[in-house]
Amino acid sequence: MVSLSMVKNQGIKVDLPRATTGTRQAQNNRYTAITVTEKGEIFFNKTKISPSQLPDLLKNLKSTQNDPIILLNGDEKAALGRAIYVLDEAGKLGIRKVAIETKS
Repeated sequence: MVSLSMVKNQGIKVDLPRATTGTRQAQNNRYTAITVTEKGEIFFNKTKISPSQLPDLLKNLKSTQNDPIILLNGDEKAALGRAIYVLDEAGKLGIRKVAIETKS
């Protein structure tokens, strides 16, 4: 897992946490953004979903992309539990390329 700053965000706008050790990654539109808001809402790219929808959406992603990349971004005030849920569901399906978006 890597912390990074991206130029273009495919997810919704949130107040990202700050990190001084993040690594800027090349802009790549081939990732799926999963966002956790301050209120604990989950967005798959820009579509609001329920937590129960996430496993099926990730299964579909895994079946349509050989090696999917997930960009997890969340509001600085988001509950850590929601982010761990996203990471855990991705891990269950063998999705290993997950980055956490931060601001520098």
